[in-house]
Amino acid sequence: MQHYHYIFTGSGLSALMTVYEMLLSEKFDDKSILLIDENTKKVNDRTWCFWDENNLFDEIVSKKWNQAIFANEKFNRVLELTPYQYKKINGLDFYELVFKKISENKNIHFLNLPFYETGTVKKGAISLADVEIIVNLLTELKPHQIYVAGDLADPHGTHKVCLDAALAAIDILKNEAWMKDCRIWMYRGAWKEWEIDHIEMAVPISPEELRNKRNAILRHQSQMESAPFMGNDERLFWQRSEDRNRATAELYSQLGLASYEAIEAFVQYIPV
Repeated sequence: MQHYHYIFTGSGLSALMTVYEMLLSEKFDDKSILLIDENTKKVNDRTWCFWDENNLFDEIVSKKWNQAIFANEKFNRVLELTPYQYKKINGLDFYELVFKKISENKNIHFLNLPFYETGTVKKGAISLADVEIIVNLLTELKPHQIYVAGDLADPHGTHKVCLDAALAAIDILKNEAWMKDCRIWMYRGAWKEWEIDHIEMAVPISPEELRNKRNAILRHQSQMESAPFMGNDERLFWQRSEDRNRATAELYSQLGLASYEAIEAFVQYIPV
């Protein structure tokens, strides 16, 4: 019976970039990886723009800029961007690149959930069919760890919908013997951090790792813009996420624990 070592609920930019880098590193070739998503990723639904100096994704870059122009009625200046370039890639090209890499590895599975395939912007409600797909796969694989996005503020958001489907399946399987060795970890995105007394796993992030996380976020064009319902908080998504990670590290430091650049916090979900 196959086991999964890593499970990602949702195949957005963060998950796909993480899996892609895991594959490129060749350090996870002996680990099994599962991607669960409601979207088949077969349409060009967005573009991503990013700064680069290392020829990243050049094989799928659709446009690149070597100069930037700052101008108004009284001022005009052309700036050379060297050694950087500003690049744009189409979402579909990125999906095809990543899934081609995934298809070359037998240790990764991508799971499509039917509730997403409505053909409209509004998606269907989670059904027994969605839950059964996850139940059957988890029963076959018996994973040791499951990571799910724990941003629970928006009940209709993709994170919450996928989380509900995954937790419904976990609830059905909670009494299985293999579940005793399975850990379900919830993490936060751009929004509010877990309360300090709720955090059960704190992973230090180095300055370089935090920079890599920022760059991954910035490759998703929609994440470069303001949140549509940001209230009084005008920070961009990457700023929210980075500030949250740094604030968590500072809080741990104030409590007399080791000092780090940033910390990613996780809360364990225990089915009852």
